[in-house]
Amino acid sequence: MKRINVYLKLRVLGAIDSRADNSIKSRIREVSKRTFREAEGRPRVFTWRTIPTWLSIYRQRDVQALVTRPRTDKGKREASDATVQD
Repeated sequence: MKRINVYLKLRVLGAIDSRADNSIKSRIREVSKRTFREAEGRPRVFTWRTIPTWLSIYRQRDVQALVTRPRTDKGKREASDATVQD
């Protein structure tokens, strides 16, 4: 699965602010029904559970926290091949 670009995440969060509903919950539900397009043109839909996570991260730690980083354990092996085959 392709990782989500930070600019697309910010467009989703901006769509929440542009909604006229009073409660944040209803705005998030409405935005989750929309289809957003990546820079390459692929359509993307995000669940109402993903969007509040991004919103919380953005509010607590700013835009840099939304940038997807590689896993910290990438490339490290916990078990040898012989152990896995047994």
